[in-house]
Amino acid sequence: MCYDGEFAQIDHLIVYTFGFIVIESKSIRGEVQVNAQAEWSRGYRQQWQGMPSPIKQAELKLRVLQEVLTHNATKMLGRVLGIQQGLGGRCYHVLCAISP
Repeated sequence: MCYDGEFAQIDHLIVYTFGFIVIESKSIRGEVQVNAQAEWSRGYRQQWQGMPSPIKQAELKLRVLQEVLTHNATKMLGRVLGIQQGLGGRCYHVLCAISP
């Protein structure tokens, strides 16, 4: 999905009554560490290297999703009893799933 120059390839999206959950999934061999500054690194065979934060990636994707939904709400949402349904008050969350 692309919106306003931002690209977002959402791995998994859960849509439920109260909102949306974006799940960023990673398959990583070895170990993962996150330091006090929220910097991620992965180690494999005792060699460590930095990696982009999957949480930050998911947050960017969630922001793009929110912008797309907000911009297109009147096109996508139906009317109930003549009242336009909105996206206000919805919950937006991110999760990260890492598997070996």
